[in-house]
Amino acid sequence: MNDKNNEINRLNFEDILWVIFIILSILNIVSNDNQKKYVISDNQYYEDNANKISIFVLIVLLCIYLYFFLRNYNMYTNKGIEATNTDLIKVIGSILFILGTICLLYFQVNSEDNFIGGPAL
Repeated sequence: MNDKNNEINRLNFEDILWVIFIILSILNIVSNDNQKKYVISDNQYYEDNANKISIFVLIVLLCIYLYFFLRNYNMYTNKGIEATNTDLIKVIGSILFILGTICLLYFQVNSEDNFIGGPAL
């Protein structure tokens, strides 16, 4: 019974993460709106605001992806010899999401070419 409660608690926590993901998507829409205002007005405030929102979104996404990596890795190692190739692929996929987010974050922080548009979730 304790395993079932732990599984339900994990799933409830992940529901919260999905709500956060939806909020981050809305923030990306706000960021894109600021980018549009920047293109129209050439007011640096809007571009700076869009950049700050994008960086915030990427940092929160990195935290979420780290959680999913740890979850997938723990599930993989707990299976031990019973682990399959698909379990390993799930862990590798989680690592790739983390690496992709780090690359996007690096670009967002260091880009000087005024790229218009937010990061991909």
